[in-house]
Amino acid sequence: MQEDLIKDLDCKRILNNDIEYIKEKSKKRLIYKDIKISNKCEDIRSKNNFLEKPLSEAENEFPIAYAKIVYKDYRFLEAELATNYHPQNWYCFAVDSKASENFYQTILSLANCFKNVIVPKERFSVDSAGHGMGKAHLSCFKELIKKERKWEYVITLQNHDVQIKTNEELVQIFKWLEGACDAEFEFRNYGQRERIEGLRKKFHWMFNCLHIFKNESYNKRVDENGEQLKLKLAKGYVQTSLARPFVDFIVNKLNLKKMLFYLDSWSC
Repeated sequence: MQEDLIKDLDCKRILNNDIEYIKEKSKKRLIYKDIKISNKCEDIRSKNNFLEKPLSEAENEFPIAYAKIVYKDYRFLEAELATNYHPQNWYCFAVDSKASENFYQTILSLANCFKNVIVPKERFSVDSAGHGMGKAHLSCFKELIKKERKWEYVITLQNHDVQIKTNEELVQIFKWLEGACDAEFEFRNYGQRERIEGLRKKFHWMFNCLHIFKNESYNKRVDENGEQLKLKLAKGYVQTSLARPFVDFIVNKLNLKKMLFYLDSWSC
């Protein structure tokens, strides 16, 4: 069956990014839809292999959290979770408010089967331009920082992101970071520079305008020239690795409501 699906594909043309060839072949691709499947815990566990104990003491002592925005393809998400599941880790699924009710209920059923899988009650509309993503990930952060949920780093992800490092490798990488966060920024793309410039002109980014600190005295601080402190904007990627103290700071010390409203109000 699998050979029949790929026997007519010219892999060389695909790897060479032959756009017209790819477009033509994509018309015949198989499309899997989320169908009504059993959401009983015994069925979920029986068709997957979820680890029941940590693979090493080092991994047990260094739990990792995941905050993933999801909206479709439940079977893929379940399989990806099973492939990389570790009982000491935490997994948060922020469900897009536009997702189907069947998908949402199935994700809730999955979470009910594991004490370390969380679905925030608050939901936001998310799109590929980035609108709503900050709010969605923040909803996971608020759940994950509860005292009984122990972890060292959280990885922010999107629906179809796949983990390519083992849990052991991630633990070692995060130990090397020694509490530093890993986030990438893009300054070269003209379209993104244009968007950032538009945001700068349309909104005020001073601390005291955003009320970005919950402690208002911090919002009134000035630089060495007596100028009000303000945010510097840059285009970032969704995928990040954030240390627990930084996430605690985001949730407990910052008021991001106005900043996220500004970012979500902008359209390209």
